[in-house]
Amino acid sequence: MDGGQFTKENKIQEDVFYNMVLLGSDFTKTILEKCPIIFRREPMIWNWSIDIDQGWYLIVYELSVKIEALVQKYKDEGRFITPEQYSKRFDITIPEREELPLVTQVKQKYGVLCYYTMGMPIEVKEWMSDAIELASHTCEICGSEEDVKTKDILGWVWTLCPKCARDKYQNTKTKFENIDEFLGNLRKQMKEIDEEVKRRIQEDE
Repeated sequence: MDGGQFTKENKIQEDVFYNMVLLGSDFTKTILEKCPIIFRREPMIWNWSIDIDQGWYLIVYELSVKIEALVQKYKDEGRFITPEQYSKRFDITIPEREELPLVTQVKQKYGVLCYYTMGMPIEVKEWMSDAIELASHTCEICGSEEDVKTKDILGWVWTLCPKCARDKYQNTKTKFENIDEFLGNLRKQMKEIDEEVKRRIQEDE
């Protein structure tokens, strides 16, 4: 990609991902409306995502709104470079490009809230740490803070309250059982096909 320019194919991929994946979530729509700066679509960094369960929605929402307000304040005060300054500094042309902080991804990984950013003011680091700490004892499914623990459930790590942990275990176990049943039927069908092939070969001899 030369000079930060997108090809037609890149643009189509971006639009499809943005409209079908990101805007498929009401929570994502809310974040985009409330935090248009830090969750903006950025050339070459367009594939950000928010992938968490509803128990952590409030934590992420409050953190994001707080960061957005600070970034807006700093922007109004002229603390970030302008598009013209950016173009001169990096010798590329990207319309309306400002060196503004950006959230690149929000997700759960091994039961931990991950909030990835670029170019954030130093104050944000402590806010993010506080949010991650709060999430560590908040059920990521229902939002309860009672007896929440991070645990491995059939190979997946979650931060859950006892009730949601039981439900998650049962749901995951059922999925595995369905997969086992599917594979069992598939093996049976393959065996039947193999036997039929052998039978026809013998008939032709």
